[in-house]
This record gives sequence, C-alpha cells and structure tokens, in this order.
Amino acid sequence: MKPKSNYIPPEQFALLLDNVQLVHPRKMSVEDIQMLFKIAKYCGLRISEAIRLKAEDFDLELKEVYLGTTKTNKHDKATIPAHFIEELSSWLGLKKGNLFRTNRRTVDYWLRKLGKALDIAALTTPQSETGEKTKCHIFRKSIGKDYLLQGMPLNLVMAKLRHKDLGTTTQYLKLNLEDVKQAEIAMVAAQKGDNVQ
Repeated sequence: MKPKSNYIPPEQFALLLDNVQLVHPRKMSVEDIQMLFKIAKYCGLRISEAIRLKAEDFDLELKEVYLGTTKTNKHDKATIPAHFIEELSSWLGLKKGNLFRTNRRTVDYWLRKLGKALDIAALTTPQSETGEKTKCHIFRKSIGKDYLLQGMPLNLVMAKLRHKDLGTTTQYLKLNLEDVKQAEIAMVAAQKGDNVQ
C-alpha cells in the first residue's frame, strides 16, 4: 500500500507555519514564507503560481487573484476565501510588484527540511514512492481535500482547483475509505448544526 502522502491536515499545516524559522531563510522573512504557504493553500495554487505573484494581481473586493498563464488556462484566476481576506489585506499593505524572492527549488528544500523536522509524511515520502507530485502541489491538494471533507461538493472542489473535469480532481486528491468516513462525519455534524438553527 502506498503511503498517505498527498495531504497535510489543518493541524499539521498550523505546525508547519509555526516552525518556518527552522529553514533559516536568508532572502525572505519568516512572515513572508508563511504568507507564501497560506496563499498557495487557501487559493489552491501550485507553488510556481504563488511564487510569481505580484501585489497588483490581488483583487480583494472580488476575492480573486489573477494568475496569468497557467498549466490549464491563458488568463487564469483563483478564488481567495473570505476568512483570509483581512489577513492578506493587512500583509499586502502598500506592497508593489513581486511579492516573493525565491524559486521552486528553494521552496522544495524548505518543505523537505520542515517535513523531516516535524515528521510530516506528505513532505518526507519520496515522490518516486508515491507516484505523484506532492512537494510543490501539497497545499493545493490539501485545501481540496479539506473542502471535500468539510462537505463541499466535488464539482466545487474541482472549480476551486481549476481542473477541467471531475475525474482529474478525484485522481488528484487520491480519496480512500478513510476520507469517505471523515466526510460522512462532517456531513452528520453539518446536518445537526442545521437542525439546531
């Protein structure tokens, strides 16, 4: 059985953010690296998409970020979740131009180092073992699975990840029986919440 290494649950993501200083960054502040990871996760971006963002790409009123040409579209955009707008707005402040002075190889190194230090399987299992891209897609995969486990319909998860069809999203998230059980628990909890109101 292949290791479960395509998902960082919210508590591990929080742990990752709390320990960014372990990579001893030289060209970027800890806060900027944390925001890079948050933007990649909450907006469902590939690391390469997040790295090349400019301050002007964000439209906080529309809750969108302009990505330009991506793997799947010429003029691609991604959503910014409402819960992230205030924090993102505060961080962007009066910033202009390129936001992140790094590259994909450096981010891959940071993720491997943090994965080893914090024992996060999704960041330490070699991609040759898993047979899938994880390192620079891990935040994107994680938000997709988070949303699905919270009860978001698969077609909306597909739209969040900017996939062209449901089959791609299903394969991308590598869903299994444990995921189904967690989704069922979330659905029951949501239904109980609806009944209370």
